[in-house]
Amino acid sequence: MALQGSAVRIRLAPLVGEPLSDKACGVSRETSKSKVNSLGQGRPGGNPDLKQHQFTTGREEPLLELMAVRVSASMKARLRGLEDWQEFVRSAIAKKLEREAP
Repeated sequence: MALQGSAVRIRLAPLVGEPLSDKACGVSRETSKSKVNSLGQGRPGGNPDLKQHQFTTGREEPLLELMAVRVSASMKARLRGLEDWQEFVRSAIAKKLEREAP
């Protein structure tokens, strides 16, 4: 069916990559600013007992770094079948480094 005369174009959603306006979201600018400022603020003065509640491990050196390695699907399936596959991989790498790395 063809439209005759002047067609009215209704835009229901913003274009891809175009940010939503506060008015479109139903939020006033004052409300949105106050919520942003109140989020993420910690307790004033911090937690005095933080050391008691922190996560610790019994390791000499903490495991803070991530590394991605590509493996075959069959190798991944065999590793995932192990009970503690992460520690298995760490120890295998450590043994190989001790034998071959300077």
